[in-house]
Amino acid sequence: MAKQLSFTDLDTALTKVNDKGSIITINTFSKIDEWIGTGNYLLNAQLSGSLFGGYPNSRSICVAGESGTGKTFLTLNACREAQKMGYNIIYMDSEAAVDEDIIRNFGVDPEKFRYQPVSTPQEVRHFVANLCDTLKKAKDKGTELPKIMLVLDSLGNLATNKERTDAMSGSEKKDMTKQQELRSLFRVITTDLAEMKIPFIFTNHTYASIGSFIPGQTISGGGGAIYNASVILQLSKAGLKEGGDEAAAAGVQKTGIIVTSKAAKNRFARPIPVKFHISFYKGMNPYVGLESFINWENCGIQKGKLMDQKGFDKHVAGKPAEAIIGPTRFEHTDENGNTRVLYLEPKETARTIVVRHLGAELKPSELFTSKVITEEVLRELDEKVIKKMFMLPNIADLSELEELEMDDIIDDNSDED
Repeated sequence: MAKQLSFTDLDTALTKVNDKGSIITINTFSKIDEWIGTGNYLLNAQLSGSLFGGYPNSRSICVAGESGTGKTFLTLNACREAQKMGYNIIYMDSEAAVDEDIIRNFGVDPEKFRYQPVSTPQEVRHFVANLCDTLKKAKDKGTELPKIMLVLDSLGNLATNKERTDAMSGSEKKDMTKQQELRSLFRVITTDLAEMKIPFIFTNHTYASIGSFIPGQTISGGGGAIYNASVILQLSKAGLKEGGDEAAAAGVQKTGIIVTSKAAKNRFARPIPVKFHISFYKGMNPYVGLESFINWENCGIQKGKLMDQKGFDKHVAGKPAEAIIGPTRFEHTDENGNTRVLYLEPKETARTIVVRHLGAELKPSELFTSKVITEEVLRELDEKVIKKMFMLPNIADLSELEELEMDDIIDDNSDED
């Protein structure tokens, strides 16, 4: 009987040919090691399926939208959050829109931020290819590499060499080379960035679809960005009107924008739209958007009134047991170790919120603070609600897939009746 070549032996032989490949359980080439926060917890969930996720390292992320939808704002927030995790930033700017004062305002350390003006896809391709080559050579020598995050703001504003030449000559011919050059850019850099564990966040422009059966916004630049990005977020905006002394003093009606983020493509989470606020005066509150998921069952926070035992006894005095359906009993232990019994009376029209872990009644304006939405509250929300809603289903075997398909067939047939 002939000796059988095992898959393990084959894998060993193939590794001698190309050591980048191996059985996937030991291969870390494209493995995501960590997630970089966006500055908003619900946006983290949209990207990764968890409030504690965000932008994946070793992958490309496109943030697209019309002018004024917060694209640069989100990239600079990402720079700040990445620096907290030890990353150094290389920021390629094709719009001449970022300077030291701006990044300082976002809490970004300028000493760990390289500003790189770029104009053409060829320039970006050459720069990134040399960046990766420099890192590879250092790695091969046994040198420990710095953590790098790469940003391009924006892809849509890059001009080709032909476009620049035509401008010099006065030619009005349409440039047909840009999509090809952008495809070439992504073909050259995508796997090298993954190998070096460099997250790549790039912004892009969108424009109204013309002559399409499906109305909406189209991402500029062709298929290079669409096919190579692991996530594509499409942003739109509405005006945000809030009170405030600063806004009132300045006579400002519009104090920020409400951003709707839709995942046009996502390899990590379900494509669920989310909304968050960007204030011209306060920036982006990380907790805004979570209010839709906050209730007593999910995390112990609810609109209503708080009663102590004396108040509860007065509330139920003289009432039959079947009529007492509102108040929820809970215990709260303070920082001195003293425990007392409290009651929540839920009431949607209440002007206060009851917070279980504080054992207190607060103003609704205090909801979006770390005092109320603590890490423990976030983890409770994440496990009970967010992961179940946003994470992709785990299809363990074909039988589960067949069941899902059969359910779709049954639903389709029922619609015909």
